[in-house]
Order: sequence, then structure tokens, then C-alpha cells
Amino acid sequence: MGATVAASSPELSVGVNSAVQGTPEIALGDALGSNVVNVGPVLGLALVIAGATPRRADLNRDLPVALIAPVVARSGQ
Repeated sequence: MGATVAASSPELSVGVNSAVQGTPEIALGDALGSNVVNVGPVLGLALVIAGATPRRADLNRDLPVALIAPVVARSGQ
């Protein structure tokens, strides 16, 4: 419980401040960024421990989408 409150307090502060200032985009970016940073190391550690060897067909299918998706998302702004 204490770790959850300590980790969520900065996001709460940013969310409240951005809502008061009329910039909800800041709160959304903060929440998304926090989740990426929290999930990334967990997935990375799982891959290090378990190991994963992707099949060539999976790489050929997924890699182009993984490279293009951020560009498409960014251009939509």
C-alpha cells in the first residue's frame, strides 16, 4: 500500500495541477509515461530470465509495424 501511494502521488500532483491550469494533455502524458516506465523493466526482466527467441516470420510481421506505429501516431497530432 505504501509503495503504491508513494508512486502514485507525483502523478496525482501533476494531474491536479494540469487540470487546474487547463492542460489535461500533461496529465495524460504523465500517466502514459509512468505506465511505460513501470511495465518496461518488468517485461525486460522476464525476457532476461526466461529468454525468448522470436521466429523469423514473427519478426518479419511485427518489426515493420513496431517501427511505423510511432511515426503514424506522432503525425496524427
